[in-house]
Amino acid sequence: MDVDNVRWALRVALRSGPTMLDFRPRYVFRSRWEVPALQRDVYDTLSKVDDYPKWWRQFRVVNKVADGVYWMAVRSFLPYRISYTLTTQKTDPARGVLQARVDGDIVGGIRWDIHPSPSGAVVYFEERVETTVDVLNALAPAARWAFTWNHGAMMREGLIGLRAYLAGAGKFAP
Repeated sequence: MDVDNVRWALRVALRSGPTMLDFRPRYVFRSRWEVPALQRDVYDTLSKVDDYPKWWRQFRVVNKVADGVYWMAVRSFLPYRISYTLTTQKTDPARGVLQARVDGDIVGGIRWDIHPSPSGAVVYFEERVETTVDVLNALAPAARWAFTWNHGAMMREGLIGLRAYLAGAGKFAP
């Protein structure tokens, strides 16, 4: 068996689901945002995934594929791009919950919980993913801190963009 066949077999094994050869790094990212806007306005904005590039500059491309399904490409500070398909799993405006599955360069789930607060809304974000990009997986043992920092930078920019977007739309809480 030549080297290319071994590489191909390893890639197939790594992408076919959990096995003894599953070396994909797992990440859990959490953020808490305070937004001086009504909970329903924050929820409405976060639920309109195809509008993310208007206010969140790290979302380079968002294409609607079908109802509740989007192909996205994001890039933060570090020089790599993550592409994935986001599939909506749960939308509950009354409880302020948005939940989706992602599949592509990252695989896993994303959840937003948006709650009213005295100053507007508090937004909790959680992302539980594995990476499927070979070079990122190879670098993960040494560069996990950089990937975590990069995600944090993206989330900070998202909060800044969301606040500005809502302010521009006149949707800040009185």
